[in-house]
Order: sequence, then structure tokens, then C-alpha cells
Amino acid sequence: MDANRIQFSPWSRWLLFVTFMLTALASSAWAAPVQVWVQPSGDTFANAYTLVNEARTFFGRAEGGSGAYNYSWAFDDGVGDTASAAVSTPSYIKVDGKAFTTAGTHWARLTVTDANDATNTATAQIDLQVVATDDLGRQKNSAIDRGLRNIYLNQHDNGSHSYWNGNYQLAATGMALVAFENQGHNLQSADSDIYKKSVQRGIQFLLDNAALVDVSDQRCIGNPETASSGDTLIDGKGVLFGSDGSDSGYNDPISLLAIVNSADKAFAQSTMAATSNSVNGLSLYQIAIQAKDWLAWAQGDGSSGGSGTYISCTTSGGYPFYLYYLGSNITSAAGYFYTADIGSFGGCAGNFNINWGDGSTTSYPANNQYCGYYGANTAYEGLNYWTTQTVTHPYAASGNYNIAFSYTGGVDSTITTAMCTINNVPITVSGGGSACGASDAANGAGGWRYTSNYSSSDNSVTQWPALALNEAKNRWGIDSSQAVKDMLGYWLGFSQCTNGGFGYTSGDSSGWCNFPKSAGAMISLNYAGKPLSDTAVQNDLTYLSNTWNTSGYDYNFNNLYSMYALYKGMKVWGITDLGSTTATGQAWVQQYDQNLVSNQQADGHWNDSGSWMDQYISTYAAVSILAPEVASLPPVANAGAPYPTIAPNQVLQLDGTKSYHKDSTKQIVLYQWDFNSADGLWWATKAAPAAGEGAVGSQPSVSYPDVGHPQAYTVTLRVTDNTTPTPLTATDTAVINVSSGEVPPVAKTNGPWSGLPNTPITFDGSASFDPNACTTAGNPSCLGDSIVKYEWDLNGDGIFNNPDGSDGYCFGTSNVSTGSCAKVTKSFPSPISLPA
Repeated sequence: MDANRIQFSPWSRWLLFVTFMLTALASSAWAAPVQVWVQPSGDTFANAYTLVNEARTFFGRAEGGSGAYNYSWAFDDGVGDTASAAVSTPSYIKVDGKAFTTAGTHWARLTVTDANDATNTATAQIDLQVVATDDLGRQKNSAIDRGLRNIYLNQHDNGSHSYWNGNYQLAATGMALVAFENQGHNLQSADSDIYKKSVQRGIQFLLDNAALVDVSDQRCIGNPETASSGDTLIDGKGVLFGSDGSDSGYNDPISLLAIVNSADKAFAQSTMAATSNSVNGLSLYQIAIQAKDWLAWAQGDGSSGGSGTYISCTTSGGYPFYLYYLGSNITSAAGYFYTADIGSFGGCAGNFNINWGDGSTTSYPANNQYCGYYGANTAYEGLNYWTTQTVTHPYAASGNYNIAFSYTGGVDSTITTAMCTINNVPITVSGGGSACGASDAANGAGGWRYTSNYSSSDNSVTQWPALALNEAKNRWGIDSSQAVKDMLGYWLGFSQCTNGGFGYTSGDSSGWCNFPKSAGAMISLNYAGKPLSDTAVQNDLTYLSNTWNTSGYDYNFNNLYSMYALYKGMKVWGITDLGSTTATGQAWVQQYDQNLVSNQQADGHWNDSGSWMDQYISTYAAVSILAPEVASLPPVANAGAPYPTIAPNQVLQLDGTKSYHKDSTKQIVLYQWDFNSADGLWWATKAAPAAGEGAVGSQPSVSYPDVGHPQAYTVTLRVTDNTTPTPLTATDTAVINVSSGEVPPVAKTNGPWSGLPNTPITFDGSASFDPNACTTAGNPSCLGDSIVKYEWDLNGDGIFNNPDGSDGYCFGTSNVSTGSCAKVTKSFPSPISLPA
């Protein structure tokens, strides 16, 4: 990255499952090596889950080399391979419409070559799991894939940072970053992650638009920086995202949300911002602390006026300077003057000075955007107009103060011209926030609005600071003071309606208690410290359940503002099922997944049926909602089929190691096998399998006895993951075919025979044997069989052991009818030839 950009860890290595091949440069020794990235296209970075015969788009990005590139795509089935062609857009090297006709593991491979040096080449591979049967999980994965691609293609990159379109540009960029981050693409991703650079550039955009501003004691919360909350950076400063604080109710919290969602705490503490503004050199962790301070400071405290009490004075030329103050501090000041003789003021690009009347003076650079615009010596000089400066000042003691404005010329810094003075500004220092309570909520205290310290609060905006502060606390241990949460609790109590939902700027009196604001209130209630059993929480859940299928402006489904609010609210509470009623059906997760899968547009974006989110932010929200972080994808069991036919008592090793998890953040922790599903699955009734009935482990062994005929057994594998609080499971079956070792006995006689007429001939079958007899220890064909009957036919009539003696006589008995004679005798009266 550029030297003046945010310092992230260096490029290191590709993930194990991504192939990266780089040929050493030969003829172009000075050319940078070509590098290639490919889309993750799945729930893990390189595994894509696609459907048999589903046409998909695959893409990659290339950098390095000496300029132009050639590319080609190859597939393991050889179908659709592309010839080498020139790259038109290095950031998006795609192939459309590729489908695989068979299920199983496949790959797609992108090769990029420096057009000026054929030896400078790189290849990256996408590994694919192609499935034959479809389900919502696979459809969801496809929706994520297309949604991320849409967001990637809509970024605006200037080479140093990236931003995304949408209402409130900083907020839109923050939401786009959260979409990437919720899918596992963040500042700590492997360098092979194609979306990592987008996240880095997006975070840089937020930092490039950040500024350190003064924060001071507030009437309700007192000092926004308190050691009791674990604040390690108490310096009277906060971080504001944006030029002048307008729309800060959206820009600031969503920017903070994206930052604390981008990495873990240790990474944030060691990663420093490289910017040209006042946050340069601060770590991401310190910037998050300062952003928390500004959000706490910006909380409404019930004073009148847009950003406090408004007062002004007018210059001799008739142009005003404005001042806003709240309780114990000045919240902002602004003004401008016009002159046709800027030289007499000392020239353009000077400084505005404010004497605060308490012995201190602060200077702010004037804006000279319109210097000479209306004539060679004319100027509009502005204080806090068209600039990123924020003018604030705290007071240590109560009293009436005279606040004077003056201008010092930029060309001749010895010339200072008085502008005007505001006399007797009443400042009341309350002593640490003790002046506020529940009654102040009726005047708007405790929530947030579009700009800081607004005279009223609304629940639509309030959810965003509450969410960002909650995430900062939970992820990086950065918390606000208890006073902030107490005031938020007062506001929520005031703005909850009797039906359990929440209103906009008040409760029932507003008459506008609806689903979007009530869903957002679940976030605020959590940050305010309410337990799940709290009446306000339970009443809100009941309201959401009862209005689940609302329509119109106040609706749930297809209103991405509502859906994202509910998604985050359910996440912070860990609620996976809003209620099993006729209104809500089963878990909200599946319903949202199905709705988003069904309503995604062909190019990967979503439309919003509400008014706040345009199609850009709607898309960022939808991809975030589909994140496995909340709607956790299940594991996939693979019992290892097919297996070869085995002999009776032959030991076979089963193999469950091909099982995997669709969610790269989860693992399979338990493998359970049932060896014969015909008699029921053992885990339905038992804690552990009985001997020979099943086993635990990824590769157990099994054998089956000979039942006298070939037998098929259905083996069932169940895998369990480490999802909390309720682990997820999946099952798969395999058929084990067992042959039979059962064979008939072998008859052996002492024939052929010959003899004289009327002379007994001995027929001896005692050499006969049964191959399944246990004659050899360990013989796998030993079934314990034995010969139990001998039958003879010595007269050729087809009748065995005729009791009339025509088939001979046993030694010591009169006939052979008992069948127990291995040896018999018979004499023949005349020459004859017969089989025996």
C-alpha cells in the first residue's frame, strides 16, 4: 500500500486450499510479479457450493507485471476452458455460464500472464463442492456469492481508499464493509482473500474522513470520558466521521461499527492510522475509543434548539456569527463575512479567533474557498463553513460569559479585526450529569437524532449509536459510562407504546408505533442493560410477533431497514426463534433467508420496499443478514460411501473424514456411527452404543457375521458441531454389502467301485467334508457347520436311502434309512453298471 496509508500487515501467504503459482521473472527482471486473486464463492474462502447444471459466474483480479495481461480459465472437467485472451478489466476477470454436470469436488482455475513477458504468470484456483440436490443453505450461499460480487463491483476506488454509494456516504461505506466483514472478509483475512483489499481501502476512507474534536461535560451524562467504564484515553477529545457533524446519527455509529467489526482487539491496538488529518498515528483501537466518546457526548440531553440553544451576533457588514450551547458547554459556532476589501483585513486564509470570556481564546483556520471569486479583492471568509473543523468549548464554572469573534489576516498576521460579540451567554455547569432524570426523556433526552445534542430523539436513529456502542463493548471491551445507558433507558421507557412496540419521537402520543422502530429498539434495550425477562423486552417481543406479517410502510418483510434491525436485535440477544405462533411460524432465520433468496435481483442486488435504504444499502444489509455468524450454516456429514463388498467377519474401516462444515468459523467435534439402522439408531435412546452396535470417532472399524446369505447393512453417521448454545447436527448413510461364506458340503466317496456278483461291496463316504466346519482357528469361513446326514442311491432309481434295502445296508444296522451311515455295503446278483 502507499506509504501514507493505513499500515496493515504485509502480504504473506495464500490459504492452503488456494493454489498460487508464480514463475520467476526471466526477461523482465524489473517487472513486479503477477498476482492473482479469485472469488471465495462460498462459506469458506475457497470452497464454492454450487448445484449440478447450475450456470455460475467465476471471477478474479490481477495485479503486478508490466502492464497488460492475458488470461485463461480452465476447469477440471475440461468443459468451457477458455483460450488465452487479453484482459480488459484487471479487477474483474470473469467467465460466465459455467456449469458442472456431475456432483462432487471440482475446480475452476484462472491463469494470468504478463502480456510483455510470458514467464511472468500466476494461477489461482477455486475449489468447488457441486451438489446434486438443492436446499436453502446452498441457495443462501449462492445469494451471498452474487451479493458480495455486486458490492465488490460497485466500489469506487481512487488508489488510496474506496467508498460505496448510498444515502449518507460514510454510513453506506460502513454498511458495505460490515457486509464483507460478516462473511469473514476483514483486515485479518489471508492475503489470498480477494475482498481483503476492498475492506482495507474502505476502512481507509472512513479514517480519511475522521477528525479529532473537542468533547466536554454534558448536562445529563457529565463527562463522556470516564475511567469507570474502562476508558484508557481521557483527553477531552472524540472522533467525528464526516465534515461537519450533519447526519452524524448515521455516519458516526455505522463507521464505528465497521471499524470494530474489522479485526480483533489485539490487531486493532497494533494497527496505526496513516492519514493527513488529526487521527494520524492513532491506533484503530484508540480511534474506536474516541468515536465512543463522541457518540456519548452527542447523546441528546433534552435542551431546546437544534444543537442546543441558538444565539448570534452580527458583524458591521451585516453578516451573522452563530453560536449553539448546551448547559455547560458550547456545542458549535459558525459564521462568515463578506468584504470587497480583504486586504484591509490582512488577506485571505487567515484565522477566526473566539475569546470564550473565561480567559481562553481558540483560533480556527478560515475558509478561503471564495477568495477573489467575486472580484480581485473580494472574499467570503467562513468559520465552520465548507470545512471539517468542529468548534466546541467546555466551561469549568457556571456564569454569564461574553464571547467575542475576531479575524486575523492570513497575509498580514499582525492585523486582527473584531467581528462581533455575544454578551451574557448563560452557562450552567451541573456537576457531572446529575441534573437529568426520567422526566427529561419527555424533552428528548437519552436518545440520538441526526446531529449531535439534538433537542429531540427518535428510535429510528437511536438504534445505530446503541448498536455501535454495544459492538465496541462486546468486541473490543470499549464501554461508555453507565450514565449513557441510564439515559437511554429513560428514553426507551418514555417512547414505548402500550401495545409493546416503540414510537418515533415518543410513545402512544405519536401514533406511529411500528415494526421497524420496535425491531431497532431491541438493540437499544440490550445496550441499556435490560434483561431478557424485563417487561419492556418481553412486551416488545410480543409486539414483533403479533405484527410479523405487517404490510405497508410499517412492514417487516422486504423492508431491509426493518429486517436488518430485527437481525441485529435478535443477534445481540441470541434469539433464534421469535416464537412458534401462527403469525411467525418457525425460526425467523429461515424465514429471512428464504425471503432474501427469493427477492435477490439478477445482478445480485436487493431492492428495499421502504424509504430509507436505497438499493445499495439494501444490498449491504441483505448480505449482512445472510451471514452464517447469526444464521449458522450446518455441518455436512459424509459417511464415506461407496464401500466395497466385504466377506463375513472381515474388518472394514469406515471413513467420516470427508465431512465438513459450511461455516468456516465452526468445527465438527463429534462423529457418531450406527452400524445397522434396521434396529433403530442407538443415540435415540442411549448415551453410548452397545458393543458391536455402533462407535464414536471419525474412522471406526466394523465387521458383520455370516448370516448364510448376502446381507446389506445401512450405516448412519451423525456429526455434531460446536455451535452454542445449541450444537448443529447432520447425518449421512452408507450401505455395506456383506457376502455369505455359506457353501454346501462336499461329498467324497471311495469309488469307482467294482466287484463280483453276490459279493458285498463297501461304499465309503467318510471322506466327505463341510467347508464351513471349524477345522482351522481364525478361518473366516468357519461357520461351525458339520455333516449331519449321509444319503445313498445305489440302485439308480433316484430315491435315496430306500428302506427296503435296495440302497444298501449300514454296518451294524439293517438299512440306511436313518441317514447316519457314512459307510454302506451292497451286493449285486448280476453284472451291472450304475452311478452311486
